[in-house]
Amino acid sequence: MLNLIEPCFFATLIASKKEFTMNFRIELEQEEDGRWIAEVADIPGVLVYGTSRQEAIHKAQALALRVVAERLDLGEVTSMPLTISFLAA
Repeated sequence: MLNLIEPCFFATLIASKKEFTMNFRIELEQEEDGRWIAEVADIPGVLVYGTSRQEAIHKAQALALRVVAERLDLGEVTSMPLTISFLAA
């Protein structure tokens, strides 16, 4: 069982007068059957499986974006200019 923790998802929120940065870590683990698990521990519920390491990372990034978008829709996150970027290590 391989357990990797690497920074590969970064979101940056930029407001007009101040900058707020959110850095999310994707934790990766390979199961004995070969599947990969990717989890963004800072966002509850963002845990996915992939057949490859890259697929697991992409699925975790997509799910994290959906969660952030839903929080914006529900008004849980202050509406402000938003810039999101990804960095795969």
